[in-house]
Amino acid sequence: MLKRCKTQLKKLVRAKACADVGLLDENLLRRCLQFYSTVIKLILRMVDPAFPNITLPLNPEIPRSFAALPEFYVEDVAEFLLFVVQYSPQVLYEPCVQDVVTFLVVFICSQHYIRNPYLIAKLVEVLFVTNPAVQPRTQRFSEMMENHPLSIKHLVPALMKFYTGEFYPLYIEIVCF
Repeated sequence: MLKRCKTQLKKLVRAKACADVGLLDENLLRRCLQFYSTVIKLILRMVDPAFPNITLPLNPEIPRSFAALPEFYVEDVAEFLLFVVQYSPQVLYEPCVQDVVTFLVVFICSQHYIRNPYLIAKLVEVLFVTNPAVQPRTQRFSEMMENHPLSIKHLVPALMKFYTGEFYPLYIEIVCF
């Protein structure tokens, strides 16, 4: 029985190593980031046709084209960013990252566009984990976030609303569990 378990463990270790090689390939992650950047541009054009010259606050009336999108479009972007920050943060030094920063700022500052409070919390989590105190290799991404023109005027009030408003108890629940 012990021999069989050791054999199974070796197979699992090999399978994990193969999965790591495939999933953590920098070229693959860069192409995925470029794909998500294209998705982000499409979403941002839906919410403000003036993209890339977005102005905040966004129109209080949510465009039908955006409202019809499944929320997992936004969630997939957030999940991918969390994965990249954890396993391969150097990928965030691509030219298309500026659109990612705009996306995060726009939706954190326009919380009424996303009905799911857990999804807003996930976007805030992306902002948190890209802080250089948490992940030192995201220094440049964090600086881009802090120096973004929309961020300078609108991000702090939006985060205050998030942390002190209706979402804060929910965020504490997410972080604690």
